[in-house]
Amino acid sequence: MRHKVLATMMALAVVAMGSLGCGGNNAKQAASNKKDVNWPTKPVQVIVPFSAGGDTDYNGRIMAKYLEKKLGKPFTVTNVVGGGGSIADNRVKNAKPDGYTVLVNHVTLNLSTASKVIDFSYKDYQMGGVFAQQNTDVVLVRGDSPWKSIKDLIEDSKKNPNKYKIAANTGTSSHYVAIALQNAGAQLNVVDSGGSSDRIVALLGGHVDVIPASYPGVRDYIKTGKFKVLAACADKRIASLPDVPTLKESGVDCVYTYNYTFFFPKGTDPKIAEKLSAAVKDIVENNKDYAAEIDKAYMQKPFCMNIADSEKFWQESYDSIMKFADKLQGKVQKQK
Repeated sequence: MRHKVLATMMALAVVAMGSLGCGGNNAKQAASNKKDVNWPTKPVQVIVPFSAGGDTDYNGRIMAKYLEKKLGKPFTVTNVVGGGGSIADNRVKNAKPDGYTVLVNHVTLNLSTASKVIDFSYKDYQMGGVFAQQNTDVVLVRGDSPWKSIKDLIEDSKKNPNKYKIAANTGTSSHYVAIALQNAGAQLNVVDSGGSSDRIVALLGGHVDVIPASYPGVRDYIKTGKFKVLAACADKRIASLPDVPTLKESGVDCVYTYNYTFFFPKGTDPKIAEKLSAAVKDIVENNKDYAAEIDKAYMQKPFCMNIADSEKFWQESYDSIMKFADKLQGKVQKQK
């Protein structure tokens, strides 16, 4: 693999939309909502493609809680894990398009398409809109690791090829981090260890040596010295970790963020998607309790995009990611 890998691709995942509000085209969205659709009239199932306890699960659950209060019917979250999210992706894609099954996903969906983990794309859904954003992923090692920087990790791995293991989930952002490190010269053994919470357990247990994970989800481990942060995956340093460089500063072409998005099965009434988007917009812009909860849990600021802007974001991200599809189709060794 060559050095210039997915920075261009993932940079498009960082959208300069501001930290609050759902963006433009409000008049168009408001017009489509003048004639309200009778939805929901029963519980809505929210499918999360990763295990409980991670950032995707959290964002899906917290928004579901406030949507239930806003729209008056239960929004029940179900974790459907496996295949780097592909099992959940398939389940929602093939569900009845009646507005009562909705997927939560982020850039992983485009990465799964590019990796051929799935044989379809975000275009095979009815867009429900971006409802939250998080950009605090970091690269972690155990606290007793001798490495103090990404440079130390790379140099040591060169001296000991394939000795050290990095946990990755095929076709996801963690896979991207592993590939980017390899392209920067690291000779790491890439193993499949599942979602974010699974990677944390694997690192704690000494089954792997390096993992990408969301900083807020591992703060306590860092404070107690069990984990150590080598780099941040975003385009700039995390405010709470001002002394920790980004991967790009460390010589690794890797920049990404998560725009958590709702997707309905194709064929769902667009008015249902618009009603969901309007409810999200109200929560994001006006609910102080929601803002306080996401700040405390994941240091997030309220953020969303309307349907039109969400479509634009996903199309741009898709177009860029597909240019690097061959870089994401390498095999990942299963962990023993």
